[in-house]
Amino acid sequence: MSANSTYPRIAVVDIPGKGKGVVALEPIPRGTRIISEKPRIRVPCYEDPLRRRVPDLGTLSESDLAFFMSFPCDEGLDPVMGRLRHVIPCAGSDDEAFGLFETVCRFNHTCYSPLDRPNALYTWVEERKEEIVHATEDIAENEEITVAYIQAKTHTEDPKALLVQHWGFQCQCAGCQRPRPERRTSLRRIKSYRQYSDNLPMRMLPFSGESPLRLLKDIEHNILSICAEGYVWEIGTCAHDAFQLCAFHGDGASAARWEVMAREVHRVIHGTDGYQYKKSADLVAKPSTFREWAALGTAKKFRGPSDEVLVCFKNAVMSSNPPRCNHRDCPKKDLATEFKRCKPCIDKLGLEVNYCSVECQTADWKAGHKSACGKAVKSVVLVSPLNV
Repeated sequence: MSANSTYPRIAVVDIPGKGKGVVALEPIPRGTRIISEKPRIRVPCYEDPLRRRVPDLGTLSESDLAFFMSFPCDEGLDPVMGRLRHVIPCAGSDDEAFGLFETVCRFNHTCYSPLDRPNALYTWVEERKEEIVHATEDIAENEEITVAYIQAKTHTEDPKALLVQHWGFQCQCAGCQRPRPERRTSLRRIKSYRQYSDNLPMRMLPFSGESPLRLLKDIEHNILSICAEGYVWEIGTCAHDAFQLCAFHGDGASAARWEVMAREVHRVIHGTDGYQYKKSADLVAKPSTFREWAALGTAKKFRGPSDEVLVCFKNAVMSSNPPRCNHRDCPKKDLATEFKRCKPCIDKLGLEVNYCSVECQTADWKAGHKSACGKAVKSVVLVSPLNV
């Protein structure tokens, strides 16, 4: 079903109890782009969701109209509005439109929770006018590919009710089946994380009275807290927050160690050709290019992520089962073997990059590791000390 033959083979099939869904027809490693797709039908965006509609169904071709009508509509709902439940926001697009996609709109939902999470994530790419989907877990052959309709910042007090209201289905995932007290505990942690996110910009200002080192500890606390709720990709957001804190005070070594975590999250969910990855990679290589570098002078030296955060990051972003060589085209990547680690990545970034042979290390260097390696990190001259 993929629009490009270089993407892994997938298929839209009937999923018992769910209607249509998408399954993998071959194993898909974490970080693989599953599909890149343009919307088949674009829907204007109105502030009032009840006014969102296809302007005139009569303007659609016969095949597009049949495609539109192929989406399910619950009995008793308006036949147009009921089907518009399936549109996806083209987030960040100039017209803030919604789209109905041939394949992307067929991916079913799994909630983020301490017990489970989806194995894929979709992102709108404005410069390409496409929705891309990346595997965020290793996906087995014949396994259903799922995404989450609810993110950490849109998580509500009753996500099950939201799913019924907006998408018309009762979620049966492991997280939703937990006892109500457990779900309330999760909600409190997510609310606390959202409050932390909202307040962080003000807390970083010099007149806030906040100790920078105490703030760094709070960032780490929130990384561990939100990852425990299954929202592991928030590691990238929090790591960039820590990078900014270190960069504000001119500590390039610590800043690089934080930003490399954000870079690797972008590698998985956006791909190395996305602007998010490239921007993050540039900051890792040369933290002093940050627009507000050393804006607050230099505090006492910061530090990179704690061991606890690194374990969380490795499990969420870097690990695979079985372990694999970092060279994507390694023929032995699915076999048990002893790996050697890239020393500059360990020494400068604290990042484990594995290779099974010199040949794979050389090939991966030419394929792009040259610009992402710890060797590429520029040394930074710190500004004069400032008491904070």
